[in-house]
Amino acid sequence: MGYGFAHDLAATPVAVSGVTGGWAREIYWLAQQADQWPGGAYEGASPFYEGTSVLAGAKVVTDLEHYSGYTWALNAQEIAVGVGYKGPCILGLPWYQGMYATDTAGFIHRSGELIGGHCLLAIGVKIVWKSWINRFFSRKWDNVDYDRSYVTLHNSWGPSWGQNGRAKLSLSDLEALLAEQGDACFPERIVKIFT
Repeated sequence: MGYGFAHDLAATPVAVSGVTGGWAREIYWLAQQADQWPGGAYEGASPFYEGTSVLAGAKVVTDLEHYSGYTWALNAQEIAVGVGYKGPCILGLPWYQGMYATDTAGFIHRSGELIGGHCLLAIGVKIVWKSWINRFFSRKWDNVDYDRSYVTLHNSWGPSWGQNGRAKLSLSDLEALLAEQGDACFPERIVKIFT
């Protein structure tokens, strides 16, 4: 989860300096201390527990004054529009076996056994239309092909995962993952200008 926030803060065009892997782990541990579950993976935590919530991470990074706040997207349409118009979205998603590797087109799939959860950053979106019936209907959301439209994800596992650390997730799989208690957070970044 910490890397999802670290990747957001390191994103251009207004990257925050000093965001490292160590910073991401600190955010993760602070979020574990703030979330509703006992324990964590930080030193002295009991019981040992891997994982936390996107909400706890958003609160921590806001308290550190990197964000002025955050909003939530509730479905794939809101994520696609938000990424297209606002920028990156931090996703906390159920993680399936079929999401460990991409297919030949660069997609991960909600398939196989449910393994747990994972945090990623949605950094891009591509919308594919079902048909070009007429100029009024063709650009309406009802005409979006959810199976071929996708968000581009950036993962914390390095360039050996997916295609150089990135993968595509169809809007249909994204919608299903959100229905399984997935989270989608749009941070409101504070732009600090130094003179």
